[in-house]
Amino acid sequence: NNHFNINLPILFDASCSGIQHLASLANDLTIAKLVNVVSSEDCRNDFYSIAADFVSNYIENLDSNDLPEKEKTHQRLKNLKIDRSILKLPVMTVSYNVGLPRMGQELLKKMGKLVVVKDFAETETDNLDIIGNVKNKESYKIRINQEYSKNNEVFELTPKEWGLFTSYIFNSVFELAPSIKAINLYLKDFMNIMALKN
Repeated sequence: NNHFNINLPILFDASCSGIQHLASLANDLTIAKLVNVVSSEDCRNDFYSIAADFVSNYIENLDSNDLPEKEKTHQRLKNLKIDRSILKLPVMTVSYNVGLPRMGQELLKKMGKLVVVKDFAETETDNLDIIGNVKNKESYKIRINQEYSKNNEVFELTPKEWGLFTSYIFNSVFELAPSIKAINLYLKDFMNIMALKN
């Protein structure tokens, strides 16, 4: 048996540690600088804020022709106040291979509530799995809390709009750090192979 020492930096300051580990595995100097594994001149980077700015700019520059309900959807998405606190959970969980549906559910718990409308009566629900399972006489709204609204008022998104928003967030990590996606896919394939052996 050969023994090898692996010298990957494992940082304990909770500063995007998942991305730090994956950037180190990928030997990606650009991402390593964004998550402070490697020094970047005289400043410390904040990947959560970088991702928040990326998503905000992406939504701001969306072409209404590419969106369902076009302009109305565009305006509602532009009203979302996207900051570091919103991106922290997705950035952490995406790097550990948490899927889009689960990430979207956790984010909704932070940002608002799922509202079920049936026979013109509204009720809030914690059963987030029912999004997409629309039954007769029922519809769903995502009610966004006022602290996540640029005009500080509660507003609503459709489930489809919420899905668009969460997909933009989910994909932002991989767009900012494409090497992380490659490592994630490699580790997922490796996990699947190991599962077949058992």
